[in-house]
Amino acid sequence: SFNVGYALDLVKNTGTGYCASNFDSIDFSNGISNIYNLSIDKYSELREKCRKVSIELTSNASFIEAFEKIFE
Repeated sequence: SFNVGYALDLVKNTGTGYCASNFDSIDFSNGISNIYNLSIDKYSELREKCRKVSIELTSNASFIEAFEKIFE
């Protein structure tokens, strides 16, 4: 993804991918290439981490927790 918005929190801070510089297509293609060239084991680790982060951030419990924080 590009280094803007939600990608800053999701991709950079959780190590689930690569954030390219804004509007830099070369940097973006390098990021894709780096992920594509991972070993099967490293790619599996990345996939599992992405799945875990996604579940943590989009589960019913996480939404409830976010709403509870708003009303505290």
